[in-house]
Amino acid sequence: MAKLGSPKPAVRAEAVKALAGFADRHSVASAVSRLLDDPDPSVRLAVLSCEHARELRVESAELFELARHPDAAIRRGAVRALGGRNDPVVRKLLVAAMDDLDVEVR
Repeated sequence: MAKLGSPKPAVRAEAVKALAGFADRHSVASAVSRLLDDPDPSVRLAVLSCEHARELRVESAELFELARHPDAAIRRGAVRALGGRNDPVVRKLLVAAMDDLDVEVR
């Protein structure tokens, strides 16, 4: 968990991936959710791609911003994280994502 605070983005991203195997999903999701605001896109992508992404207690508004990020990989991760939410606003964003230029976002 200490590596989540490393000054090196690659170390933070690898720490997120390493924590994915832990059984305590809630603790892992809580620990990595703060990295959604990380200045490095590779760290945000690691969080959105981790096994626990659907359990992140993140406001939909934050994920909405990431779903419109210029980096297609970040958009894909945000759309996947939003996919499990049963909310009419989220559904609207997911429908809009079907027009994304990146085929994997769709």
